[in-house]
Amino acid sequence: MNVAWLTFDLVVIILSWIFSKGSVIRAFRILRAVRLVSKVKSLKNLTRALLHVFPKMGALAFITILLFVVVGVMVTLMFRDLYKEGKTEYDYFSRIDISLLTLFQMMTFDNWHEPAREVMNKYTYAWVIFVVWVFISGFVIMNLIIAIVCESLVKLDEIGMKAIHGEDVLDHSIRDVSVGSIDGQLDLRLMQLEASIAEILEDEQRILNEIRKLKAG
Repeated sequence: MNVAWLTFDLVVIILSWIFSKGSVIRAFRILRAVRLVSKVKSLKNLTRALLHVFPKMGALAFITILLFVVVGVMVTLMFRDLYKEGKTEYDYFSRIDISLLTLFQMMTFDNWHEPAREVMNKYTYAWVIFVVWVFISGFVIMNLIIAIVCESLVKLDEIGMKAIHGEDVLDHSIRDVSVGSIDGQLDLRLMQLEASIAEILEDEQRILNEIRKLKAG
């Protein structure tokens, strides 16, 4: 790990020499703070959980992008002339890229009602489209993201508790959390080894206490 960070520093310094605006490149050395993740156990577990949920996140991201494209094309075809007609204060849906930006604004609940109400001045039924979009994108998808991350954290905690109590961690549990990751399996085996060592030390301490009692008696 130290070699990797030294290599990173070397690359940053060499690039700062090559380019005239080296101060900007040297600012990337702040990324060394990422090393704190490996030092703090809670941050390490959270990072591991985020890495483990990438496949599920990828599937959810694909569904989200598909919804964005479908709804973006629909609202562009339906409402693209409103700004030219002076029905809206800002250009919300004249092009597909502008429509996607407006939909993203609605997904984040950032004054989503303003474009909705302006469109409703001409199309009174438009509230149905926007309310359904806000519900699906803002509530359903966001809660699914939170649920996926929480599920991974819970599984990691369960496997950690099993390892601490000396229970065998099943292979299917490893596959569920690590998604076939070799690093994840090694981490789990290390957790089991640490738990076994702790148990041996406890037994040794218990035996030493019994020996002391016998000598005292």
